[in-house]
Amino acid sequence: MNGLFSPAVFLVTVVLAVLYFSVVGPLSRRVAGAEPTSLKKKSLFVIGLLLFYLGLGPVHYFAQTFFSAYVLEQATVNIVMPVFILLGLPAWLIHSVFRTKKSRLLLRVFTVTPVAMLLFDGLFSISLLPAVFNRLMENSYLYGISRLLLLFAAFCTWWPILTPVKEWRLPDIQKVGFLVVSGLLLFPISMYLLFADAPLYAAYQTVPEVYPGYTALDDQQLGSIILKIFQVVVYTCVFFSIFKSWYRKEGSLSATDAIDEPISPDAIAAMPQQRS
Repeated sequence: MNGLFSPAVFLVTVVLAVLYFSVVGPLSRRVAGAEPTSLKKKSLFVIGLLLFYLGLGPVHYFAQTFFSAYVLEQATVNIVMPVFILLGLPAWLIHSVFRTKKSRLLLRVFTVTPVAMLLFDGLFSISLLPAVFNRLMENSYLYGISRLLLLFAAFCTWWPILTPVKEWRLPDIQKVGFLVVSGLLLFPISMYLLFADAPLYAAYQTVPEVYPGYTALDDQQLGSIILKIFQVVVYTCVFFSIFKSWYRKEGSLSATDAIDEPISPDAIAAMPQQRS
């Protein structure tokens, strides 16, 4: 996985793509209640897979040298990619996977609002504490486990807002509150990285000079900026999507109320009478 184009990551990406298109294609006929998956959903899932490959492939290659690239990798895989993957999954597939009460209860445990809100932000912030980060970098097994836990937590965080089963999503106003609080929870670690007066991590004490005078501290501060930019851009896009959905619902309800509202007797009396 250390090469620039990461053949192993590319192979995993291809396998995931084949599995997805097999499940939503020929194999869907074996699933009760399955419906054709739209081109839009397929396209969103493919974008998610591309982000998966870019994050764990080329970006990861540079993350071995630059902390800013490490943050870019984390933001790509754990903040952006889950959005596209979840939006690309059909609701009938989720229903078929979580069709038993026990499986839905287990899902609920990890995706209930307080847990979902704290799980990723908490784990991500803890993983960037110097003592924890340095320990993870020294042990490849711990590092691999931490990556899997972060990815799992990232999907749990987005689930209440973007689960393919719309009936399981939070109400729009709660989605907005969820995004605001979640964004604030990552603020302390971002500021910690931005205003640190020295490089914090043993693996990134020195970096190549991208330009004359570029230091490890500059790279660390750049990582903090990248994290906030990704978070703000993604959260803002999701927020406007929620607002658009809410606006459409309100417009639809207003139109329905206008149609169903009875005409008052006074309004009938005020109407001009047709002459015979």
